[in-house]
Amino acid sequence: MELLDLDAARSAVMGGLLLGAGGGGLEEGLSAAKAVLELGQPRLALLEELDDDAGVVISTSVGAPSATRSVVGLGNRIRALELLRAATAGSDISIRATMASHPGAWIAETWAHAALDPALVVADAAANGRGHPTVKMGGLGLAGLPEVIFQAAVGGDDVNGHLEVVVQGSTRQTANVLRSAAIEAGGLIASCRGPFSARFCRQAAAPGAVTTSITVGRAMLDAQGKGVDAMAEAVLGSLGGRILAEGGVRVHESRLVDGFDVGQLLIDTTEGELGIAICNEFLCADLARERVATFPDLIVLLSALDGLPVPAARVEPGSRVVVLVVDRDLLPLGAGVRDPSVYPEVERMLGRELARYALG
Repeated sequence: MELLDLDAARSAVMGGLLLGAGGGGLEEGLSAAKAVLELGQPRLALLEELDDDAGVVISTSVGAPSATRSVVGLGNRIRALELLRAATAGSDISIRATMASHPGAWIAETWAHAALDPALVVADAAANGRGHPTVKMGGLGLAGLPEVIFQAAVGGDDVNGHLEVVVQGSTRQTANVLRSAAIEAGGLIASCRGPFSARFCRQAAAPGAVTTSITVGRAMLDAQGKGVDAMAEAVLGSLGGRILAEGGVRVHESRLVDGFDVGQLLIDTTEGELGIAICNEFLCADLARERVATFPDLIVLLSALDGLPVPAARVEPGSRVVVLVVDRDLLPLGAGVRDPSVYPEVERMLGRELARYALG
């Protein structure tokens, strides 16, 4: 095990911004990381360091990234785990670790539980090592199965009021309930689900997701301020991958659909029009009408101005971007992305095929 300090947190936030695949909030993530480290110093543990029956809880946010950040915070994350602990008090699995659903700029915020409670650790894993829009895609392969899980969520704001939800059922059922709760709470809620045994997580989760975020984040911090070419080199040197295209954003369309940010980007490049479909994250790319990348490939937009990753909700028409793709084989991924049942919901919203490319 190793202690997670502020340097590791800053690196994880920067790496999470990239691996979030279009999720955003760099400044908010850095602020939350500092607040977490003021609570205490969490420890990072490999899944192999945990007992087989040690319980691992997934800490995440549910909703649309464009929603105001005021509806999620450390207090709500901490309360979500309290509710989950109460609901699962009779379980044979005792909670010993937490992990994020996937990296994002908010990843260090999910360390709050281990910062407060020395009996908990941060597992060096995630449901996926790259951003995914639905709980089911991060469902560890359980989305199409009847196995019962617990989920707890907390959120709300001055307009919508405070909301707490605890639900028991299949991954599909509970995910749908939490999506509705996020809408009622103003667009975004903090949630916890599980616990899952460490033995199961070794098989179904994405090991090394935290250290991957820290490693690429450190390289990005070293490249910050040196331009987009240096940032692209830092990313590709850490993860692998390729530069797909460079060009100017002509169109950015986005609308709220059932609690998701759904839309598209159209980018003019020398190779033709590049279209990128968005469902919270960048999910697929077509260049000159030919599919060139599909979730769980990682699609990244770097600003040509400063080299920083551009969140999907903050892409400005007229801006110039460099588009990178990191192939799925180079990323830590969980069993959820190999589950055929998770794709139809997102395909309907996007009007694009995903499963044929993702599972082929």
